[in-house]
Formats: sequence, C-alpha cells, structure tokens
Amino acid sequence: MCHSLAIAPPKGLQPVTNVPAFNDMYICEVCNQTYHWVCLKNYLLNTGCYTERQREEVEQNDNWACPGSAHLNDEQKQKRYSDPINTKLKIPDWKSWTYTDRSCHIQGGKTVIGAGVYHPSSGKSNLVEPNGAGITNTIGRAELAAIAAAITQNHIHIATDSLASLHQIRKQLLYPEKHRHHVQGDILIILSYAIQNSQSHIFRYKAKSHAGIAGNERADALAKYQACHGYSLTAETTIRTAGPGGNPFFDISWLSVE
Repeated sequence: MCHSLAIAPPKGLQPVTNVPAFNDMYICEVCNQTYHWVCLKNYLLNTGCYTERQREEVEQNDNWACPGSAHLNDEQKQKRYSDPINTKLKIPDWKSWTYTDRSCHIQGGKTVIGAGVYHPSSGKSNLVEPNGAGITNTIGRAELAAIAAAITQNHIHIATDSLASLHQIRKQLLYPEKHRHHVQGDILIILSYAIQNSQSHIFRYKAKSHAGIAGNERADALAKYQACHGYSLTAETTIRTAGPGGNPFFDISWLSVE
C-alpha cells in the first residue's frame, strides 16, 4: 500500500491524466506501464525494466526514474540514440528454406488435424491432409505429413518446430528395425525412402515455435486452415490412411496361448 504522499515525485516521470485518480499516477518511460509513483521504485528495481548494471547505478545515484539510460550522461545518451541500429540476420538465406507446421484441435467434438508447407522465396503454400484416424489421428502424424510433403516436392532445406519429428526421422534412417511397430510407421517409411533416394542431400532444421519466424508462422496458419476446412476443400498433398479405421496393425496376427 502507498500512503506516503509528502515526498516529491521523481524526475523523469510525467503525470497521467487518463487514469482513475489515485493521487498522482505516472508512466515508466521504458515499459510504458502506469504506476502510482511511490510504488514505482520497488517495481523497477526488483522485477521491472532495469538491468543489473543499471540497478547498481540507480542505487548509487538515486536516479531511478530513467531505467533505459540511468548509467549514461547527456552526451552518451545523445550518441546512443543517434547511432544507427546494427542488426544481422542469424540465417541470411532464411527465405530459401521451406517451413512446415501442424495443427490439432477439437471441432464438433472430434479431433481434427492438418498440416502446411510454406516456401518464402517462391511464395508457394501447400495444404497437407494427413488423413489421421483412430490411433493415428495425432499432431505427430500431421507434422510428419508436412515434412513428407516438403521432401516429395523437392525441397532440400526444411525447417520444423517439432524436435520429436526430427528425432523420429533420424531413428527411422539409422535404426528402422526399432520402428517396426511404430504407430506412424507408414509415414516414416515414406520419409526414409524419399530421403535415401533423393539426388540432393536433405537438410533438416529445428525452428523455434511461435517466436515470430515469418516462415514458421505462415506454415502454422496454413496448418490451422487445413485442420478447420479440410472437410470442404482439396489439399495439394494427401497422405493415405494407415489402414482401415486408421489402424496400422490391421494385418498383424497376434498369437497367444490360453
């Protein structure tokens, strides 16, 4: 609670006129949040905008109203804000990559899945129907279907945000015997065959999900669209169902002794 009103407001904060009156309200110049000014110092120093170096400067100089430049003098501030921003892409040729994503949600009481492929440099979008059913109707199948679609369309730099899918593909390539009874074995076989018979090396990358990566976000939007409207449109790429009712083990006989 803030009861001490005899202290003068700190420098660098401007009164806010469009908020309910609680004595004087102020805006932090860095995060633009509105606070009662007596509370502001504690917030900034403990959980707010300051870096550790700035916190030390603030404690020494008792100038806590300008967290973005608390350790700079006027000349340094002018130089800091007049210098051009030097940015560099981590992946300069990111537009040449192909991005895949999947979607899974409940619609009308049923689980629906969809997948999408997007290639930024050409602007090509691809809706993928994973055809999941029963035990194969999972988000994992949707992601594998998207990667399979990208490879069969001759893309060689493929980025996915599913690390699990990358591990499964690697395991299928190195130890296929361990996937003999994998639920999504039908797609893994398609993937391994396409990779092993490709004339070019297939590069597979892990992309961070929901981090503003343009290609990944577009692929995500395509996957959601396919999941929501798959019943009413024809996808560019369709994966066959794993078996009757989505059962990949329909042709296996299990022997037991009573």
